[in-house]
Amino acid sequence: MLRMIKSVLIMGMTALLFLAGCENQPVGPEGGDVRFDMVFEYGRLDESCLFYGPFVDNGSVNDGGAGKASALQSADLVRILVADLSAYESVDEYRQTEAYAAYQQYANTWQGDRSDWGQWEKLIGDHFNIRTNQTLEIGENAAEGTVPGVVGLNYFGVAVLDGNEIRYWGEGYGVGVRGETRSTRLNVERVYTGELFVEITSPSDGDVIETRAITVSGIVSDSSITEATLIVNESSQSMAVYMRSFSNAVVLSRGENTIRVEVTDSRGRTASDEVTVQCEIPPVDIRVTLTWNTAGTDLDLYVKDPAGQIVYFSFKNSDIGGQLDVDDRNGYGPENFTLDQGEAIDGEYEVWVRHWGGNLPSTATVMILLHEGESNESSETYGPFEFTGYKEQWDVTTIIWP
Repeated sequence: MLRMIKSVLIMGMTALLFLAGCENQPVGPEGGDVRFDMVFEYGRLDESCLFYGPFVDNGSVNDGGAGKASALQSADLVRILVADLSAYESVDEYRQTEAYAAYQQYANTWQGDRSDWGQWEKLIGDHFNIRTNQTLEIGENAAEGTVPGVVGLNYFGVAVLDGNEIRYWGEGYGVGVRGETRSTRLNVERVYTGELFVEITSPSDGDVIETRAITVSGIVSDSSITEATLIVNESSQSMAVYMRSFSNAVVLSRGENTIRVEVTDSRGRTASDEVTVQCEIPPVDIRVTLTWNTAGTDLDLYVKDPAGQIVYFSFKNSDIGGQLDVDDRNGYGPENFTLDQGEAIDGEYEVWVRHWGGNLPSTATVMILLHEGESNESSETYGPFEFTGYKEQWDVTTIIWP
């Protein structure tokens, strides 16, 4: 059901862990209630933040505890659903059934309000036998309570609500044993409901960077988003988003750099996040940066200097100091050529790009920066150029130095 609920709510979440050791407990459609003790607190999107406790962890008892961030101060209540899956020996068995496939198909085409508890509750109830539908009021630091389940396999769904709107969500499975009160554990994350957001987690705002190329990483609230726009100063490129996460190399300029990530969801809503970093690196005479718009595509940058040497993926350092310091083979780029200040020799520098494999068409852009940090600094962007054939070549430009 984990995948299905993600389809229904189009949200990010962390799956519930199985109750440690529960694989060896008796299961089956025996009937009779068992009890589950629960304590809920939440934290930030990317932290372990909602726990049932105490719980068994790798054979030892863990006392549980709160997440790293604040308690449930901005929500109204916690709702819990417990569904009876005792007809199945395990979650793996359940996921092989026609019932699972039918529900997944329904969930993928569901058109209801994805953040509304009442509609989601009806969706679950139409397909599963809900044994518990319980409300816990939120106290000063936590919502606590004991909920009934069944002997055998149970599905747990917990939602943190603001009014009737789902703000946070977690789900998973646990095994109930007759006559026992059990505890288990849950990690929960902020869900994609009424709010779409993106967060750059690295680098941090105000960081001082001492390398020209860095990796920009972060998270997106909507798990259905597969691509984002990455903007460094005024140069933009596409990058992949996978399971709500992104990580992509960027090339910085000397001095202050603004890094911005923008996303758009299926409803046309946009969100962005921005950080500013200071890059303390030597300036360059010539910098050439290639980016493109497709994943799984290998475009290659070539720069031929006046001495006749060609810098590319198989010859990354020339005698005069030119270097291919970023080489991307997985898609989007960047690839980057630099020639440090004072190393450029007079003459012509030919620049071209070649498609070596992957998706077609692919559209590429090249940015060229000259005389970095000097009074005559200049930059120019070439393209977009659409590649439509394997090993097709784009002759970008010829740089005349000085």
